[in-house]
Order: sequence, then structure tokens, then C-alpha cells
Amino acid sequence: MENENVAQESTPAMSTNLGFGDMVESEVKNLLDRIDNGNIFKFIIVLFFRLIGWGIIASGLWACIINMFSDDDSYRYGYFSKFENLEGMQQFTSVIGFLIGLVLCLATIYVLFLFVKKRTNQLEDSAYEGLIHYMYKSVFPTMIMIFGEVLALLLFLVGILSLVAAILSSLVYFPLADMFQLLGEMGDVNDLRDGSGIWIQGYNEYSTYFEFLKSGGLGSLGIMAVSAFVLVGTYIFKEVYQYLIKLVIKLVEFSISKNGILILFIGIVLSYLVIGGLFSEILEDIF
Repeated sequence: MENENVAQESTPAMSTNLGFGDMVESEVKNLLDRIDNGNIFKFIIVLFFRLIGWGIIASGLWACIINMFSDDDSYRYGYFSKFENLEGMQQFTSVIGFLIGLVLCLATIYVLFLFVKKRTNQLEDSAYEGLIHYMYKSVFPTMIMIFGEVLALLLFLVGILSLVAAILSSLVYFPLADMFQLLGEMGDVNDLRDGSGIWIQGYNEYSTYFEFLKSGGLGSLGIMAVSAFVLVGTYIFKEVYQYLIKLVIKLVEFSISKNGILILFIGIVLSYLVIGGLFSEILEDIF
């Protein structure tokens, strides 16, 4: 009787352990299934792009706030630190330039976020047929589109703010200067900006108002035109990339076929003979 009681008492513990083991096995199986069908890789990649979008929101808002003020410890100068060198009317117009720049930069941050969000949703909806296929078929084109669209919009913003600065003949607030500089270095368009830092200057001590308005206005229109070229060039580059990928795939498929292997073998033999002959002549000339 005592042995039967002990057996009955141990049965629930064994069933509990068995249930826990089944649960762990099920979770591991689900994880492996997600790895096999690519859902986990797709989730990580899509999450990365979503974080980029939210990173633009967070860093952009932070830049709009922090660049108003100076910090002597980090040698960072805020927008209003230049007001000491401005006359009364220019101080007033620079305040207007600050408000216009702040509003336009906030609007640009939100539009950039919408750009990244849309491209990320398209990436999430794209078919997954393997990690390599997903990378070259969907991820790389998405990166090209996001980079080109963001750079084009920032260039357009610089053109608009430069025109506003020329009209006001004052300073205009551009807190997204660091973001523009980072992308501009990769896109080689940093030279289009007159001046540096978070200010766009719309006056010159050696020019009259109308002279600078003419030159500054033409310059700003040129920057906006470049932004349009960057956007069009982005779409062209994406299509060229997709065409080259298709060409490479066709070449790989042909190279592993019977005719492709034969042509490849003949090409290797001919290359060996030609290169070997050249090396022989070179060695004879040397020695």
C-alpha cells in the first residue's frame, strides 16, 4: 500500500515535467520553423528600417531643440549666439528666419519619417524566397530609395531655406545640418551649401540687398534643381541595379549549364595559352 501511494504521488510530478519538456520542444520547433521560412530574418531587417524611421523622428526633434542654445563646454554654438553681431532689423528678420526654419524642419522630419515608413511597409510585404534573394531583390533597392529620397528632400529644404534667407537678408535656422552633412558626404553634395553649421546666411557685407537676392535666389533655385536630379537619379540607379542583378543571374545560370561549362573551359584554356605566352616573352626579354 505504501508503494502504491508513493507511485501515485510521483505521477503528477512526472506528468508536469513531461508537459514542460513538450512546451520547450514546441517553442524550439516554432523558432526553427521561423528560421527555416525566413520570418525571423525578415522581422529583424524590417525592424531595423522601422528603427531608422523612429530614429529620424527622435534625432530630428532633438536637433531642433538642442541647436537653439550654446554649450561652451562642447564648443557648440546655438542659433541665437550670432545675434550679437546683427543690427536691430537683422535681429528681427533672423527671428522670423528662426520660426520659418523651425517649422519647415519639423515638417521635413515628419515627411522623412513617412518616406521610411512607406518603404519599410513595402519591404515587409515583399516575398521572401531566401535570405540572399531577399537582400538583393528587396533590401538593397529599398536602401537605395530611402537614401535618395531623404537626400533629395534635404537638398530641397536647403534650397527653400536659402531662398528665404536671401529674401529676409538674415539668418535662417537649419537644425538638420548634421543630418544633411552626413548624407551629403556620401552623396558628394556638401559643397552646395553656403556657410556651415546650423545657420543659412542670406546677406553679404560686400553686396547690396538686391545683388545678394539675385545671386542667392539663383543659387537656391539651383539647389532645388539638383534635388530633383538626385531624386530622378535615384530611380535610374535603382533600375540599373536591378538590370545588372538580372544580368548576373542570367550569366550564372548560363555558366552552370552544359554549354556554359564548355565555353568556360575553352575560355580558361585560351586565357592560359595567351597569358602563358605573354609571360614567356616577358621572361625571355628580362633574362
